[in-house]
Amino acid sequence: MTTANWLSILTFAWITPTLDLGYARTLQATDLNKVDKSRSAEFLSTGLEEAWKKRVEIANTYNKRLENGEVKPSFARQGVWWCKRRWRNVRRCNEKMTKEDQEASWKKAKRKRASLAWALNDIIGRRFWIAGVYKVSLFLFSLVMRRPLLVF
Repeated sequence: MTTANWLSILTFAWITPTLDLGYARTLQATDLNKVDKSRSAEFLSTGLEEAWKKRVEIANTYNKRLENGEVKPSFARQGVWWCKRRWRNVRRCNEKMTKEDQEASWKKAKRKRASLAWALNDIIGRRFWIAGVYKVSLFLFSLVMRRPLLVF
């Protein structure tokens, strides 16, 4: 597979010789292709663990800054909150909304969590997103092929 061109990879033509050999006789370990070191399970699992730890650390750091008040809502958001509070006062709602309540709900919504997708992006990068687009496009293509054929 390391010497296969992009069309061969896209159509899985690179596996045909192995399948033919497996049809003819039982495959041995020496019959299988060598895996590129950058795609080995050991390399990828180690990289994923490191990337995940980094993403968790980034999320925790941001959440601490958010709780300490270092991260503040934008001026535009504060303006929207002011308008909402004034509108509630005009409508004479029973519930009074304070700026502190709005900021507390904003902080709760703005908390970050570590993302596995971004950790995979850190180690696999472009290949991860191309595989996702390829998978979605194959799914959509299969939906198009399943629709009824209209003959007039």
